[in-house]
Amino acid sequence: MTIDVPYIVLILALLALTLFNAKDRRNNNYFIAAVVIAFIFTAFRAPVVGADTYNYVRFFTGESIYYSSDRREFEPLFTAYNAIMKILLFKSGFLYMVVNAFLSLLPVFILVKHNAYSKTLSVFWFFLTTSGMLYFVVLRQILSMAIILGGVIYVQRNRPYKLAVFILLGVIAYFMHTSAIYVMPVYLLCYFIPMKHRWVPFVLIGVSIVSGLILKNLDIMKMLSAYEAMGFGVTERLDVYLDEELVDTSEFSILGILKKSLIGAFVYLWMPKKKLNHWFSKIYLVGIVLSNFFFEMQLIDRIVMPFDLFGIICVTWAFGPRLHKAVFNYRLVSYVAAGLMCFYLMFGYVRSSINYDPTNEMRMHPYYFFFQDYHDHPSIKYNFD
Repeated sequence: MTIDVPYIVLILALLALTLFNAKDRRNNNYFIAAVVIAFIFTAFRAPVVGADTYNYVRFFTGESIYYSSDRREFEPLFTAYNAIMKILLFKSGFLYMVVNAFLSLLPVFILVKHNAYSKTLSVFWFFLTTSGMLYFVVLRQILSMAIILGGVIYVQRNRPYKLAVFILLGVIAYFMHTSAIYVMPVYLLCYFIPMKHRWVPFVLIGVSIVSGLILKNLDIMKMLSAYEAMGFGVTERLDVYLDEELVDTSEFSILGILKKSLIGAFVYLWMPKKKLNHWFSKIYLVGIVLSNFFFEMQLIDRIVMPFDLFGIICVTWAFGPRLHKAVFNYRLVSYVAAGLMCFYLMFGYVRSSINYDPTNEMRMHPYYFFFQDYHDHPSIKYNFD
């Protein structure tokens, strides 16, 4: 039996910190410990852990003159970022990994610190869901996200010309990664469109599930290919998401397909009314709806990541005063349901780290630290030989 121990140690450590923090909510040390562990695990990994990472690092250090088989130039801001970092970091691949992790994770943890009901739970949830894995993979996208999240922080602090600055940062983020072309406008729409009634998210989630099942019986790829054929230059790099084959969902469990919807339903049921119309609640809802619409798309997690990310904050709101003050039977059933869903996600997380497929295209296994000899890592063996 092959077990990728570091991943399991990570999730168990974060779970323990979350449970300790639940008993002592005023103690901020648990959150600090969780952030340090999360940062070290992300920043100090070997560059072969996570698809695309080795490509980025080798391109940065000059070991490769191309990032991949894609010969198009990078977005201009990423090119400038790399040029500056080569000077500041002396072309050190390790320092490059550390700086990238710091810059991409900092705004996430700032938002968690100032918005989450249970900050440690947010860090735990970050790794339990796909967000943590994607932060190992999509470098340009998470750096672009960091710029946009900087705009979110600026707006939240109610600084002068807040929306103008947010839009400006969204435009700048586009030149780091073109995904900003849809992320920033959706964030902006969510800021202005109200959601005052608790039934709204349930209706939208239900409609999106039904619509997704209908789309499953249509030829989604033909529709997406028709859009791609229009050749919009601003989304050219995003077309790679549309080129992928659909995922074979024949072996998917109903629970696996609906897990985001079930978690979302729990969140919107128990979050305080004042949080229902919160900016983050609406952004999170967009992620659930899009996931339901296009659950067969292979790279849908990358597309919805900017929206799913806010789930790590919203899920903590469900464990606030509204749930604590509920009738005992409702509270008991809700805690049992939350526990079962958490167990389901943890079971999936642990199972993915046992007898893993070393040829998996995400290249997450086995986990190596930067100081280990990784020349025989499957990421190199199956992708660079």
